Amino acid sequence: MLRAILGVIVGFFVIMGVVDGAIAASWLIFGIDILYNEGVWNVTVVWMILSIVIYLAAGLISGTVCEAIASKGTRAAIVLAGVVLIAGILYAKSQKKTSEAQNQTSRQAGATRYDAMQYAIIPNLSRFGNPVLAVIGVLVGAEIIRRKGAAPVT
Repeated sequence: MLRAILGVIVGFFVIMGVVDGAIAASWLIFGIDILYNEGVWNVTVVWMILSIVIYLAAGLISGTVCEAIASKGTRAAIVLAGVVLIAGILYAKSQKKTSEAQNQTSRQAGATRYDAMQYAIIPNLSRFGNPVLAVIGVLVGAEIIRRKGAAPVT
């Protein structure tokens, strides 16, 4: 039981760290002009594709970590998936409320990553779809570990 709880907690911190680290890396690699449209805070198609890859990969990694820590056969990955989904939807709803007021904000030259996090205008499909992709990744990552440790069917 304690291993399952620890697996959920560690898995959640892993997914948050991977998402934040990958978004920071994409900011450094691609820059603001590729990730955001010219002069505004609307994200580009490149950002949306990157976010799909990032959230799926983060889910896979965290599901794998959760299942590796928890005893095989527990429902820790399902609990982690539920926590990720609820946290993701709550975060997406909070972003939706603040982004309506930010539509009037134009992007200035020399904007920072903090500015991008604060003013980014993300489409609803991406905002609410990314947590779902992370949940799929969590469940698939946990299943991969589960099958590696499973006894062969005779």
